Amino acid sequence: MNDINKMKLEDLIKLAKQINYISPPYDESSWSQDDIYNAAIQETLITRYQLKASMMVCDSFAPIKLFFKSTLRNYIKVMYARNAELQSLQNDSQYHTI
Repeated sequence: MNDINKMKLEDLIKLAKQINYISPPYDESSWSQDDIYNAAIQETLITRYQLKASMMVCDSFAPIKLFFKSTLRNYIKVMYARNAELQSLQNDSQYHTI
């Protein structure tokens, strides 16, 4: 993975769009603030006008842009970890069924 701390907002969005979203493995009523932000990021990434509006807000207000970039970085890290864990579980499952 590239050094996401140095990436521009547009590059973070492109990278985040390539990652499979996996929701937390527990009831939604127990989700943390980060879990909710990650779900919202995922919805934003797939909804054209929501993404466009988010970009417009980021362009208008620098602190929001910093927050959005930070949230995207966290989303990327968490989703990479969840996808790696899922892949590991699938590999273990295949190993045990052979």
